Amino acid sequence: MKNLHAFTLLLFLIIIPIFTYAQEQDQNERYFKIGLAQSYQPTFEINNNSFSNTTSTAFKLLIHEPDIAPVELGMFITTGRNSTIDYSYGISPAYFMYKGKSHWFKTGVELGRFKLGRYQNDVVLGATLEEEYQEALQPYLEWDWQISNYISLISKAGYRFISSHTRTVTEITDRWENGSVRSYHAKGKNHFYGAGFEFSVGINITVY
Repeated sequence: MKNLHAFTLLLFLIIIPIFTYAQEQDQNERYFKIGLAQSYQPTFEINNNSFSNTTSTAFKLLIHEPDIAPVELGMFITTGRNSTIDYSYGISPAYFMYKGKSHWFKTGVELGRFKLGRYQNDVVLGATLEEEYQEALQPYLEWDWQISNYISLISKAGYRFISSHTRTVTEITDRWENGSVRSYHAKGKNHFYGAGFEFSVGINITVY
């Protein structure tokens, strides 16, 4: 992921001067954008673990086709937050509530998954087993300030929910010769809970 951050920074350092000094032309409603955003979570909860003042970095691809509908489709990959999470990824459809010359307001939802780097999967009697991937949903509001035909600054606020599934080991039915668990019974349970507010700022660059 360090290579991804370095590549993204280099990409922006190359593209920003080109588009900043390019000749102005009529703005096209249809677009394809790349974006980089930094997020802050005052509190963040996952699998009954709470974290304070976490940050994350997201790389985004955004597509808008006005002939179909006043919506935007985004795809993202995010790193950061805390050491228990490797990364997250997903899609983020959004609807344009207002689209002026310089200011756009959108409402949308992020639908994604967290890839956990650390989670409970040791099978012992009474243990609660966690899954490697957690589903996430975040409704949000976003303000886009179009400072040129090619560059916009964004500010976003949302609240994230997480859906997960755990299993509690109720019985160990068989073991291998070395003592490790061969088979067991477990009781499953679904969880849906609020993970916390998230605030983001970032930059989007139009490449088409």
